[in-house]
Amino acid sequence: MKRVVIIEDEPLIRNDIEKMVSRYEGFEVAGSCGSTAKADVLLQNLRPDVVLLDVQLGKRTAFDLLGALPAIDFEIIFITAHSQYAINAIKCGALDYLLKPISEPELKLALDKVSGYKNPSANQQAVAVAQRRFSAPGTASDDRIVLRTQEGLHIILFKEIIFCQSDGCYTTFFLSGNRKLVISKPLKVYDEQLPRQLFLRTHQSYIVNTQFIDRYHKDGHVLLRTGAVIPVSVRKKDAVVNFLTNRD
Repeated sequence: MKRVVIIEDEPLIRNDIEKMVSRYEGFEVAGSCGSTAKADVLLQNLRPDVVLLDVQLGKRTAFDLLGALPAIDFEIIFITAHSQYAINAIKCGALDYLLKPISEPELKLALDKVSGYKNPSANQQAVAVAQRRFSAPGTASDDRIVLRTQEGLHIILFKEIIFCQSDGCYTTFFLSGNRKLVISKPLKVYDEQLPRQLFLRTHQSYIVNTQFIDRYHKDGHVLLRTGAVIPVSVRKKDAVVNFLTNRD
């Protein structure tokens, strides 16, 4: 039986979530509260497996709470309103979330993904990446992304990514050091997450780190410093040429 703690400052929403979780086999509500002050005590005393955590808790945020914990030895499912700002940050950390108003099928789907495997170090790093994007997007501290594979979480610096290639519902990240990671998410997800000032969509199937572009060839491709040849679609040609013409 997995123990769930609910941290949500709207009582009606919190009560609804409690009722939904209690109806789901294999999970039990160990406790709930509506503030970060109470959450500190609750998390230390109850040792939950899963925490359903509202992003905005009064004047504080979920990241304020998580950043103060000595360890994050539980899985997190964030709860948020329709804030693309918060959602992008959560996705960048490869973390899960639910949108308000929460539907029971979506809650069950999120709980079904809970593995039960606790990795405090990986959780801490994933939250730190999301916090950077949430607190200071586009700054020097926002310099990495978390990629989730079957083996676990991988914290990847933007400067390590050479290019990304789409293969249907999968995306392959080609990294420095002849490494690559295959992620079971479409390229569109990373087109939204990778910063536009560093990455360029050259084709419906490719995103390229602009730091690795050596030159554009009139035959319709860019040549990377690694020797890789990346196609440029007709629709993307103007954007690619404009970037290369105006870069320092």
